[in-house]
Amino acid sequence: MYGGWDGKKWLSDVYVLDTISLEWTELSVSGTIPPPRCGHSVTMIEKRLLMYGGRVC
Repeated sequence: MYGGWDGKKWLSDVYVLDTISLEWTELSVSGTIPPPRCGHSVTMIEKRLLMYGGRVC
C-alpha cells in the first residue's frame, strides 16, 4: 500500500500486508519517492510499484 491519511496529513509511506499473519510491515524505499497521493491505484510488477491515476494531495 502506498500513501494514506493519518488524520492530519497525507502520507507517502509504503507498506506490505502479510496475508497469512495479517501484519503490516513498512518497506524501505530507494530512489525518488513520489509526493503524497490520494485516489490512486498501485500494483507491484516484479520489484517495482506501478502507480496509476489519483492526484497529488
